Amino acid sequence: MTQHVAVYSDFNCPFCYALNERLGTWGDLEKITWRGVQHAPHLQVPMAPWRADMAEDLWGEVQAVRRLAPELPITVPTGKPNTAEAIRAVAAFKDLLYRALWCEGADISDPATIAYLAEKAG
Repeated sequence: MTQHVAVYSDFNCPFCYALNERLGTWGDLEKITWRGVQHAPHLQVPMAPWRADMAEDLWGEVQAVRRLAPELPITVPTGKPNTAEAIRAVAAFKDLLYRALWCEGADISDPATIAYLAEKAG
């Protein structure tokens, strides 16, 4: 019996990024339900450059990921974005997939259909 796990993750977290990449490498993503969370809903839109104290903290986190997972490409972003829209986009894409199959009869196993829906989602 395959165990199914929910992973709560924020796009802003370098450790969440590393976990996502590792799960993909290990072939475990089909066992995972991804749940978007927002650690810092107060962050402005558009993204602001890092404050010195935050940049230092993040630099340390990125260095930790580099030590723990040296095979993963990772850089320090120029700022910390508000992730609400990104999380909504993931949810909206899920909705498009459901509706494509159940309202339009689309073959959502077809990569061309997925690409079309991704473009439609923006």
